[in-house]
Amino acid sequence: VLTASTKMAKAGLTDTAVATDAITTILNSYNLSAEKASDVSDLLFTIVKKGKTTMGELAPTIGRVGALGASAGLSLEEMGASLASMTASGLKTEEAVTALRGILTTFLSPTEEAVKVAQKLGFELNSNTLKTMGLIGVMEKLQGASKEEVAAIFSNVRALAGMSTMLQNVTKYKQNLTAMTQRAGATEEANKEIVNSTKVAFD
Repeated sequence: VLTASTKMAKAGLTDTAVATDAITTILNSYNLSAEKASDVSDLLFTIVKKGKTTMGELAPTIGRVGALGASAGLSLEEMGASLASMTASGLKTEEAVTALRGILTTFLSPTEEAVKVAQKLGFELNSNTLKTMGLIGVMEKLQGASKEEVAAIFSNVRALAGMSTMLQNVTKYKQNLTAMTQRAGATEEANKEIVNSTKVAFD
């Protein structure tokens, strides 16, 4: 974990303690072994690369959604794709994390109206849906929904803002999701970019 955190901090231009906290929070939330530390680091760097955020902004905030995401049945890959998509579309990192928390809460504790509208559109508002269909499956169902129906499901203002942002470009979300599944080596790539940019600046 310390080795992965040190590499992440160096490539992400952030503090090692912050990097360690981010990695261990995800490991603990998703009940992953320490051997997965580098993989988590790769995930975080892929979010930074595909989104519009920095490691300095992402690392201190990712913990706010880690445990909730795990309990709601959201995969690490979809967590990454969601944050990348929302920040790339203009939401600040903290806003994206808050929005994702709101979206997840909708599945864990939906209103009666939200449940009815979701059923009408062909899906259930529960953690099993996130485990089986994933957010991408839900978004595909919502593409044919009206703005009023989407608002009825995601009554939380921040959750609605986040989901509406992702629904504007589902294709991009799918691309980001693919990138998350192919994240291996993202930390090393970021390290090389830092080294190269340093050489250019020095020259």
